[in-house]
Amino acid sequence: MRNLRKALKIIIVNLALLAVLIETASVATYFVQTHSFFYGHSTNHKIVGFTIPASPTNQGADQPATRKQLHPYFGFVDRAGLSHQLPFSQVQHTGNNFGFVSDSSYPFKRQHPNQFLVGVFGGSVADIHAVFELERNILAAELKKLPALANKEVIILPFAMGAFKQPQQLIVLSYFLSIGQDLDLVINIDGFNEVALSYVNYRNGLDSSMPCGFILVPLLNLASCNASEEELQLSAEAIQNRNKLEGLLRSMESSRFATSYVFSWIRARNAERRYREALLRLDRLRGSTTRSGQSYMQLPARPDAGEDQAVQEMASSWARSSLMMKQLLDQRSIPYFQFLQPNQYAPTGRVFGPNERTIAIDDASDFRPGVLKGYPLLLAELARLQAQGVNVQSAVNVFDNIGEAVYSDNCCHYNELGTRIFCEYVAKAIRESLSRDKRYASPPVETE
Repeated sequence: MRNLRKALKIIIVNLALLAVLIETASVATYFVQTHSFFYGHSTNHKIVGFTIPASPTNQGADQPATRKQLHPYFGFVDRAGLSHQLPFSQVQHTGNNFGFVSDSSYPFKRQHPNQFLVGVFGGSVADIHAVFELERNILAAELKKLPALANKEVIILPFAMGAFKQPQQLIVLSYFLSIGQDLDLVINIDGFNEVALSYVNYRNGLDSSMPCGFILVPLLNLASCNASEEELQLSAEAIQNRNKLEGLLRSMESSRFATSYVFSWIRARNAERRYREALLRLDRLRGSTTRSGQSYMQLPARPDAGEDQAVQEMASSWARSSLMMKQLLDQRSIPYFQFLQPNQYAPTGRVFGPNERTIAIDDASDFRPGVLKGYPLLLAELARLQAQGVNVQSAVNVFDNIGEAVYSDNCCHYNELGTRIFCEYVAKAIRESLSRDKRYASPPVETE
């Protein structure tokens, strides 16, 4: 019995030493990955090296069943009640009754005269912009520098949605104005989707003016039971692996011990790899599968056009939609501001460092041809819009003098620094323009 107790004691001591060694190695691993001490904070541990695919090419893979729904007017929207969180934020937001990221149901009616309602329209970059504003209040701080708005409660109302492109912004604006939405200022951030996603539509035989095809078509196939069994299985596999990955990342953030953090990190790496593989197989399958044609929605096509003519029409459609948004808002004396968003595939004076280039540039990107062909045409249309009184600005050079990385993926999105710089640019441009408007440059007249 004494020998047994001695053996057990040795085993326990060795196990304890092994646990300490493993924990020490895990702490060292965490430090190498994050350059910080694991026990420096009890929760919200850093996570580096993980990017859940969220670019438009991948959205169609799991979104039809989990995130996106068909909409009778807008083409598609995010599912109502969906949780949204920026990659660099600890704040979660919920999709409202229309799927837009807002704590308020739409239409949002002004609750008292002191509220100043700002609607933000566009695609995913505009959506991130609006959410960033909800958290950081950069625009509100600039607007409060104007005498007439100094004491106003600035409320950001997001009407942007990932993969939206004109005329979807025009349709969304028209619809909400028609059902009584109050607005005091409108911001439209676009340009990339109008040429990049429209070009992908054109290349895949779908009219460029239709909503983004690689989101809309899978939704239609699911709605009409027109998806193959293999596609449904792959979609389910992608959803399962994504959910597992997100759960493991949350587990890493809240780990009490470095060992559990590292084990979750290893499992998360495997889940991320399987998720990406499922997305790749699904994209290939969708590109090669012949459909039965049993769809309940008509997707009209226009006469075939050459590539140059098609891209010119994309730019012209963007300009016409922009002008119509301004005209709608002019009737209500609502200022309209539009910004052509910066994108890594649009040639500018920006110099990419090797690390950012790896993240941001993919020479084989599906979006690159549309941007290279379309952005020069957008800039030409922009000048014509300005001549017609549209307050539209090119922001393509906003990052040219920034040495740090600003892009977060090889599509179009910005990291925290890039998002902040762009938000500050937009806010200052709007404030400077409104400062020349007598309605905002002078304090409000008090009435007795």
